Amino acid sequence: MATSETTVTPSNFTSDDIAFDWVNENFSVQTRELVKDHPWSRVYRLQGNSGVAYLKLIPSHEKGVLNKTQQISRHFPATVPEVTASNGDLGLLIMREFAGIPLHDDPTEVQIRKLLTTYADMQVAASQNKELLSELPWFKLDNIIRNFFEFLDPETTRQGEVGADYFLNPAEAAGYFKALIVRSEILEDMLSRVAPLPPTLNHCDLHGGNTAEKPDGSMIIFDWDDAIIGPAGLSLHRLLGGCSGLYRLLNGDPDINQEAPHLQRLFSAYANRLALGGYADYPVLIDAMPAAVTVGSMQSISLYGKFPEDNEEYRESIAEILRKRLDDLLELCDLLTLNSRQNTIEFVNDYLQNGVPWRATYLLDKYLSWHPNDEELHGWAATLHMNAGQWEAAMANFATLLNTHPERAESHFNMGVALLKSGQPEQAMQAFETTQKIDDAFDGASEYLAKASDIVERLQRATVPHLAPAVRLSDEEKNSNTVESENLDLATRMFREHGYVVMENLFPAELIREISDEFFKRYNSYFEDRLYSDNLILGDKRRMVSVALEGALNSPRLYGSTLVVELMKRLLGDDYVMGSYNAVVSLPGAQPKGLHKDYPPLFKNDPVENHVTPPFAISVLFPLIELTEEHGITSMRKGTHLLPDETPFDAPEQKPLLKLGDAVIFDYCTAHDGLANNTDSVRPLLAMVFHRVWFRDALNYVHQKAIIITPEEMEKVPDAQKHLFRWAQSDGAELKTDAIEAWNKGIEPGGMI
Repeated sequence: MATSETTVTPSNFTSDDIAFDWVNENFSVQTRELVKDHPWSRVYRLQGNSGVAYLKLIPSHEKGVLNKTQQISRHFPATVPEVTASNGDLGLLIMREFAGIPLHDDPTEVQIRKLLTTYADMQVAASQNKELLSELPWFKLDNIIRNFFEFLDPETTRQGEVGADYFLNPAEAAGYFKALIVRSEILEDMLSRVAPLPPTLNHCDLHGGNTAEKPDGSMIIFDWDDAIIGPAGLSLHRLLGGCSGLYRLLNGDPDINQEAPHLQRLFSAYANRLALGGYADYPVLIDAMPAAVTVGSMQSISLYGKFPEDNEEYRESIAEILRKRLDDLLELCDLLTLNSRQNTIEFVNDYLQNGVPWRATYLLDKYLSWHPNDEELHGWAATLHMNAGQWEAAMANFATLLNTHPERAESHFNMGVALLKSGQPEQAMQAFETTQKIDDAFDGASEYLAKASDIVERLQRATVPHLAPAVRLSDEEKNSNTVESENLDLATRMFREHGYVVMENLFPAELIREISDEFFKRYNSYFEDRLYSDNLILGDKRRMVSVALEGALNSPRLYGSTLVVELMKRLLGDDYVMGSYNAVVSLPGAQPKGLHKDYPPLFKNDPVENHVTPPFAISVLFPLIELTEEHGITSMRKGTHLLPDETPFDAPEQKPLLKLGDAVIFDYCTAHDGLANNTDSVRPLLAMVFHRVWFRDALNYVHQKAIIITPEEMEKVPDAQKHLFRWAQSDGAELKTDAIEAWNKGIEPGGMI
């Protein structure tokens, strides 16, 4: 059995020395250039005294294709390059220069239409050419279907070839095989519709890379290695973008004209030319052509098994081709089920059992677009959408059910859940209230109504000038390190609108106490009112200390908090990094820091409108002690992240009092102030600062490390979070000192809290 680990022998070509000894007997070569190098062929461009020619080398197991090329060239001299010499034993042929410009892989629609009509003319002529029909191998539908499934089947024993699991990973290949083999009956039934199409010449690998346009506008088609005699259409899957789109077009799906408006024009150009030439009537072509294109796609897939190459880049490139074509076939199979409710249910269940829920949902949605009155399947689709977090789609299903049965409490309740999850708490409240009016004891309605009411109340409170925007995680969310989607959505909404959000109950209090103990043990030497060489002075009795990720201070529960991770992805991008880890230490008697932003505008010298940017750095700040107002809390100014002014004194002030386990998450451009510490104890706040991957704080970390983590501590970081710190192993690892001298020279940092 061939697998992705199989060691294979590359295609065996005649050596260049032997090949060019033979070439020189037939063509005087001055220079040569390798223009194609594939496992199935190599092509050299030859420059000689008599002009330009091309040498094609075929691997030893494919030498039979030389005869195809010679015969086709002889019958179609105007559209196929002339073969001037060949050697079947060596697998070599020389073709005359055709003076055309290759279309490559991005031909225009006009060029594709011209190619299709040229090809159709060849097929009309070939269908009437008994000599040509007798010279080439013939199409056998049963063989193509068998070869296709054997190529996919990981249990097939192979001789000299490989299967799909050589290119795809074995589990992926097996998944495609399982999905398609259970659909083979409906697929084969559809493929049998090729029968009315007369036999003719088929290229079987027709695309822009195998064609060229001559100066007079006519087309040249080359590389006929896979040519066979069979129904027209076997070669169109690449030019028409697969087989499922054509099936949709010819079976009246109106959406395809919007998705691929060129498809109708291309098919019409090809089919009209065949019909006008007398190959087959247009209605016959419409009925049979999707089957022919599908057969051709299946054959093209299995042919890759003949050309293994122990080269990872080649294998991955073929894997991408296979995925695209196999997905297209699965799409076609889904379309074929839509006229049968039983088949649809069967294949939805098959997708679910094989771990492909998105395909199950897609198939149900497609079925319901054709059969919109099937209430039972609307309910099933809604459940799948809810499981996948596709709230808008689920709401559409529930709306359909409620239009028919507005008296069903369950549908109102489910609609309310979807509304709540999609960030529409006001509408969700109405749905839950309606649920209770219909059934005042409906399970879960009271709980969800309370959730929605709490979110609405928090949104309303956040609009009050002196109140901080706040979201509270439940004890279950905190203890399991999870976050309900509605809380994540609310935090995102508040941050974007106000520039910060207070997260209540974000971390377990016992974890923060453990971290606090570690911090006081390791960093109490910084609790004196004097200058240090490795920290940043922020004002009177206030300094920023870089904190090493070690011991309890290297806690994945902090930087790996699900709420923090998901919020940072939304606000900074999936590739965000942890830019710094520090503590702001406020000593007893420290005076207020003063209103400030942690960083100036990125484009300060540009016009004022360019000063406001999306977030580029975000602080997650939390206390390491039980705070009181006397300790000097951090006051915030809502909405100032959207103001270019660096000291917006007119903005309303909020003074959130954080409990142990709470945090305030704020934009680097949100104005805030560290208030006076009027106690006789130290007030430390720990801050994790996250950046967009390209940003580095060039102001606040000139004299100290932004991130301190040893290789040993890096090993303790879970794989999912290692990307946060990798940057610090290079440009962030160098410590710059002499902070005292810098301070004495009056270098004023942007400042922290």
